[in-house]
Amino acid sequence: DEFTYSHILDVTALSIALAMKAGFSPKEVQEVALAAILHDLGKLLIPRDIMFKPSRLTEKEFQVMQLHPGLGYKIITEVLKLPEPIALPALQHQEMYGGGGYPYGLKGEEIHPYSHLVKIADVYDALTSKRPYKESIPSFKAVKIMLSEGEKSFHPVFLEQFVKLSNYHDFTREEAPIRKEMAS
Repeated sequence: DEFTYSHILDVTALSIALAMKAGFSPKEVQEVALAAILHDLGKLLIPRDIMFKPSRLTEKEFQVMQLHPGLGYKIITEVLKLPEPIALPALQHQEMYGGGGYPYGLKGEEIHPYSHLVKIADVYDALTSKRPYKESIPSFKAVKIMLSEGEKSFHPVFLEQFVKLSNYHDFTREEAPIRKEMAS
């Protein structure tokens, strides 16, 4: 579908940019790119009525949705036979740096670095994209939300690099200011 296609392209582009900003080698950037492209592969096996539900998922539906990381990992490792570093973001992109994510409740350095990058890109795109169940929000608000989550959700070094990449400034107004030279 068009939404998933756009989401995967956005997450991949952001993951590549973040990997480069974080100083990853060209080989690592290529691996991050492939991992990002494949991170939601398991969603192919989630029923469409759950995937595209225009309202909040029930507890049972959310449990089904939580299967997608493991399903994607299994496809990447067993069917595509790709290496572990490329498969781990599919499995770990719902984990949280401070713990409490899924499917395994990993935290901190238990989570592969590529997974941290893909998670940041995935969350940012989810916040700034219109979904069947929510409107999009402006970039600066998305970054502000991500900063408020901080180490609870995101690797602090990679989040800092993403903030620099986004050229975020802590706006106090509801909307980003218009530069004076543009206003006149």
